[in-house]
Amino acid sequence: MSYAPYPAYKDSGVPWLGQVPEEWEVKRLSYATRFKGGSTPSKNEDQFWIDGTIPWVSPKDMKRKEIHDTEDHLTELGALQSASGLIYPGHVMMVVRSGILRHSIPAAINRVPVTVNQDMRVFLPFRELKSEFIYWVIEGLQKTLVDLWSKPGTTVESLETEYVNSSPFPVPSIGEQTAIADFLDKKTAEIDDLIAKKEELLRLLAEQRTALITHAVTKGLNPNAPIKPSGVVWFDQVPAHWQVRRLKDVGTLIGGAGFPHEFQNVQGEELYFYKVGDLAKSEDGIHLTSAPHTISRETAAKLRATVIPPDAILYAKIGAALLLNRRRISTANCCIDNNMTAWIVDPSKVLPLWGFYWMSTVDFGEHTNPGAVPSLSEGYQSILPITLPPLDEQQAIVDQLTNETQAIDQTAQKTREAIEHLLEYRTALITNAVTGKIKVA
Repeated sequence: MSYAPYPAYKDSGVPWLGQVPEEWEVKRLSYATRFKGGSTPSKNEDQFWIDGTIPWVSPKDMKRKEIHDTEDHLTELGALQSASGLIYPGHVMMVVRSGILRHSIPAAINRVPVTVNQDMRVFLPFRELKSEFIYWVIEGLQKTLVDLWSKPGTTVESLETEYVNSSPFPVPSIGEQTAIADFLDKKTAEIDDLIAKKEELLRLLAEQRTALITHAVTKGLNPNAPIKPSGVVWFDQVPAHWQVRRLKDVGTLIGGAGFPHEFQNVQGEELYFYKVGDLAKSEDGIHLTSAPHTISRETAAKLRATVIPPDAILYAKIGAALLLNRRRISTANCCIDNNMTAWIVDPSKVLPLWGFYWMSTVDFGEHTNPGAVPSLSEGYQSILPITLPPLDEQQAIVDQLTNETQAIDQTAQKTREAIEHLLEYRTALITNAVTGKIKVA
């Protein structure tokens, strides 16, 4: 759908804003609103936390447009004694200190009285700006405002109050601000509904894919094959002629090595060096065909890094990456960092793709060691079970799985691309509306 422009425009005097409708003004934020910081009493001061009824807002709560409640609460006295004080409904809250500021500026409007923590700031609009309009400007101009409101040349983890206060801001009439906010509320809700439906489709496709693989690698292709108890908790029976072995019985498990910064970001050497984040960069979701880091065999020896051959199955063994359950197959000699394990299969017993599909059915989150950081010990990894049909049957099952999962993966990829296009359209629509490139009322 296309929208008409305003009848006349003028130069805003601001390069990133360009031309604005002739009737609009451009003002520094400090002329149109106050920017107030937050803090909170220490949790050791129990009187401020026990039986609290005032929501205490922190960056973790900034996942939606409107805040009605939070996990943490202060008493009214605690809220009044915090730096932000008691913030009455209808104000824009914004995260100003967080690692996620490298990518976006989380913002929300409080619909109940709240107080905010030290990583937050609150816009207290005067008559010239409505909170809803401020929110949509922040939502539509994320990347521009991150650059504008942070110190030049720094890794953005905080926004500077002086830069926020002095930055230019488009100011239409109050009536137009209301019309723009109402328009964006309606249109983004429609887009978000479409995105939610496509995300639900992705979830269902992932479930279908997992169920397909799980059935194939535990039951095989012949529904009439005799079966026997597996001896394993999470799959009770297998075809009678299959074996159930441990990973260490049919391959070798190799841990990774530390990778100091001075050896990183080198290209052209003989060996790929994979860091745990590289598991997300597979083009087909199965193989790793390139890496942003390479090292020589001499460097590998210096780092005491084992050279991993092609057709090894690589996966994370510690940290949040472990819970993502990504498995990849190496396609060239490589080394891996110390957050990963390589399972080098015995090709006389296990086809690499069979090992990959089998490992894809194992949820590492259900097998992690207790503690703040999820991890899998090498001893536990070594005794994980694997089903083993004869090699020719492995090949037949792998061929069928490859065909069937390819169709699912193609649908999933098209769905992800559709979501990306919807998100791009959403951002463009917001940006064009709040900068006056389109007239919505």
